[in-house]
Amino acid sequence: IQSYCGKETEIVMFSDHGMNLEENRRVHLASTLQQRGFDVVVPAFGLCSYAAVYCPSDQRIPEIARALAELTGVDFAIYKDGTQVVVESDRGQARIESEPDRASFRYLNVSGDPLEAAQFFNGFATDKEWFEKTAGHRYPDAVPNIYKSLFTPRVKHTADILVSMKDGFYYGWSRFGRFVRLAATHGNALQSSSNAFLMSTHRELPAYVRADDAKGLLRT
Repeated sequence: IQSYCGKETEIVMFSDHGMNLEENRRVHLASTLQQRGFDVVVPAFGLCSYAAVYCPSDQRIPEIARALAELTGVDFAIYKDGTQVVVESDRGQARIESEPDRASFRYLNVSGDPLEAAQFFNGFATDKEWFEKTAGHRYPDAVPNIYKSLFTPRVKHTADILVSMKDGFYYGWSRFGRFVRLAATHGNALQSSSNAFLMSTHRELPAYVRADDAKGLLRT
């Protein structure tokens, strides 16, 4: 992107997503769940380090999420429970609550700290405060982002369960995976897949900025 500063031209470079640069193995989500007796639909679009799971029966969602968290390559799975989000992983369970009127969120450990976020706040903190504290974290800006992923209309049909893979693992169309050696992918909640870059030749930019806010910076 080029913008004009007097007689000089400013060059701005922006990457819209990060990427983990390591060879990836496919996680057999749908087939494994079906073998265990779960009736699920897991669309296999692209080759990404996340997946969306749709369940015809709401009653089995917690059980399916726990089963997903046990699979090799799965970092964590999330689902709605009333107005809360439950985070299930092999490191334990946590919950995320929201106060919509204040745009604030609270992270509660139940049986572990799957997002390694208990160190930041004891109670509710605003969306901005979470970003400022966790932008450089292993799971950047995860608490508000995870909550919004299930409670805001980012897609037409929000999944019942969202799955984030560990680096080195992906889910996608199995036939495509046979033709390519997947040396990198993106989509999970980890730093390597969440962080991108924004750079300019003529101005000093903040250390971290959300992708949604980057357009505003480029217009100034």
